[in-house]
Amino acid sequence: MQKADAGAKAAIIEKDGQKIGYIYLPMFYVDMQNPQGAHSSIDVKNLVTQLKDSGINGLVIDLRE
Repeated sequence: MQKADAGAKAAIIEKDGQKIGYIYLPMFYVDMQNPQGAHSSIDVKNLVTQLKDSGINGLVIDLRE
């Protein structure tokens, strides 16, 4: 089960006129009791879509703990 602060997070970093999307995923998670609950794969997919819609030029996915 996911801790409240352990979910995927995203930001946009702007440098030299470029917008780089950044996704931080400190752990993989899935709510096995609730199929509609939190899933890291769905959360990351939604964040990638949001970042692409924001017009990013590149993407970094950080999987470090």
